[in-house]
Amino acid sequence: MKTQHQSTVAVILAGGQSQRMQGANKALLSLNGKSLIQNTVDRLTGQADHILISAPKGSAAFPRGYEVVSDPVEGFVGPLAGILAAMRWAQTEGAGDLVLSVAVDTPFFPDELLTRFLTLLPEQGTRPVIARTDNGLHPTFGLWPVSSADALETFLLAGNRKMRLWAEQHHCVYCDFAPLPIGSHMIDPFFNINHPDDLKHAETIRSA
Repeated sequence: MKTQHQSTVAVILAGGQSQRMQGANKALLSLNGKSLIQNTVDRLTGQADHILISAPKGSAAFPRGYEVVSDPVEGFVGPLAGILAAMRWAQTEGAGDLVLSVAVDTPFFPDELLTRFLTLLPEQGTRPVIARTDNGLHPTFGLWPVSSADALETFLLAGNRKMRLWAEQHHCVYCDFAPLPIGSHMIDPFFNINHPDDLKHAETIRSA
């Protein structure tokens, strides 16, 4: 297993359409005075050497100093396209052989996410690792081998979109996470903000 993160590129998946948030850009929503994108950057800092933001072309108001990568496949094809964009960036820059993906709307994901994933990464490094809790799988939080970029592009161009299908076809490894205690709350560490009420709940948790 790998235990170092020098060859890992992190990508923040921030290209969602936010339909259930009345079209608001979730990445820029404020949670207790800090945008979700800044919160995500802060949690990733120290976990990987490179942090990318996956978002549509022309996106603005993201934290300075972080490269924005756009989907290499036309049309809105979902988070796998953002992962592919990060893989292609890593190949072009010679920056790493693994991509760590995280969702921008999940403010309490573990600080030790990459470390936990790396402890389960098979020696050959060709199988993805994805997060799992009692509430199910969380494939937007995964560790993906850059060597599978061509296969992933073929998968997407064939009209496939589902992260779980891709992960299972490539014999993924599951990384289990327990509920996270915050104040008096016990929450799924991958609780995500899909509705305005979720944002209010997250504010309550953060204030605990």
